[in-house]
Amino acid sequence: FQYVYLSPSELLTSYFKLALVLAIVVVSPLLVFEIWGFVAPALTRKEKRAIKPALLGGFFFFCLGALFSYMVALPFMIQFLVNFSTSDFINSAISVASYLDFMIGMLLTFGVEPMLAFVLTKLGILTPNILRKVRRYAIPVIFVIAAIITPPDVVSQFMVAVPMIGLYELSILISSVIYKKKQNDD
Repeated sequence: FQYVYLSPSELLTSYFKLALVLAIVVVSPLLVFEIWGFVAPALTRKEKRAIKPALLGGFFFFCLGALFSYMVALPFMIQFLVNFSTSDFINSAISVASYLDFMIGMLLTFGVEPMLAFVLTKLGILTPNILRKVRRYAIPVIFVIAAIITPPDVVSQFMVAVPMIGLYELSILISSVIYKKKQNDD
C-alpha cells in the first residue's frame, strides 16, 4: 500500500502530532520523577514502598502492551485491512493522518490495560476477584473501545477486541500474581 495525504496541511500536521506524542513519551519519566518529588514528602514509608514498584512495573507493562500492539496486532491488522479489497478497481492507499491516529490509538489502548491492572493491584485498589467478577461487563466495553478506535467495520473491530480480551485475561493473571505476593508479604 501507499501512504498519501489528502489535504495540503495533513502531512505537516501529522509530523507535529508525531513529534508531540514522541515528546510526551520521552519526557514522561522526567515528568513522573517531578510529580514524585512533589508528592513523596506527603506519603508514609509504607505508601512510598508500594508506589515505587507500581510506577516501575506500570511503565514496564505499558511498554509490554504497546510492544505487543506494534509487533503483533498492528501489522496483522494493517495487512488484513489493506488486503481486504475484493475489487481490482480499488487500490489501497492510507492517509498519513489516518494511519498515525490508528497506530497511536492501538499503542495506547494495548499499553494501558496491563499497566492499570499492575498499578491498581499493587496499590491495593484492585483484586483479581474484582477483575473476574466484572469480566462480563468488561468484554462489551472492550468491543465498544475497539469500535471507536478502528475503521467502521466489524472485522477490524473483532481484530482489535480479541487481542484486548487476551490482554484482559493477562491482566487478571498479573493481578493474581501481584495479589498473592502482596498477601504473602503481609
